[in-house]
Amino acid sequence: MYVSVSSWFGRPSVASVICVDLAGVASRAGDFAPGQLGDRINVEGRNALVVEAWATRGGLGRPTIAFAVTVDHATALAEAFVKAGHRATTIHA
Repeated sequence: MYVSVSSWFGRPSVASVICVDLAGVASRAGDFAPGQLGDRINVEGRNALVVEAWATRGGLGRPTIAFAVTVDHATALAEAFVKAGHRATTIHA
């Protein structure tokens, strides 16, 4: 999972990678199956780690984009930010 903190579309100044065991997650045409990948990554504890990494590595008070696997994951991640006292919302297409 990758969280980028930048000055609106500039080069990321803070990045954090949290490792996930993807063994057993199916792939199709070179991409992981979104549903299975979402199930593996969208975990409350991992989402809290993302928020913690963001807060401790310079994210506080800075515009941030967090990329998620599924809409459900994006929603849960935004909720983790809000639960920790930060403003967040989910935007998807």
